[in-house]
Amino acid sequence: MLKEFKDEIFETQIKNEDVSCLLFSANWCSPCKALKPIMDKLSNEFQGNFYLADIEDNGINTASAAGVRGVPTVIIYKKGIEVDRKIGQVPESHMREFLEKNISTTEAPKEETVSTTEAPKEETVSTTEAPKEETVSTTETPKEETV
Repeated sequence: MLKEFKDEIFETQIKNEDVSCLLFSANWCSPCKALKPIMDKLSNEFQGNFYLADIEDNGINTASAAGVRGVPTVIIYKKGIEVDRKIGQVPESHMREFLEKNISTTEAPKEETVSTTEAPKEETVSTTEAPKEETVSTTETPKEETV
């Protein structure tokens, strides 16, 4: 779930949280409106705190300090330090990849199923051929000079 962000909480919360994800947006921004439900959905799948920061209202100072020049902009912070950002509207699959790269999921790891009906294959290494030696000549034959 996206929480409302206010500039004041950057110092008190964002700098103390292991992982924070800020979506900088604006009310008039159509791509922001399209990205908001995607981020809301993904916030339930990933560990960390997800915030919605309106650049014209409660997030203007933080956006300015972070150098946000376009919206939507998603910035991942770890203990208040920016680790990555994504600018512009992107499909859910791209945002998921971005978050996977920077944040771990809350879901339990999926167990791998291993088939026990097939015996493990043995690797054989041939030892009948001796390793080839490389010979390097260190003496040069003198060249005859003609005068």
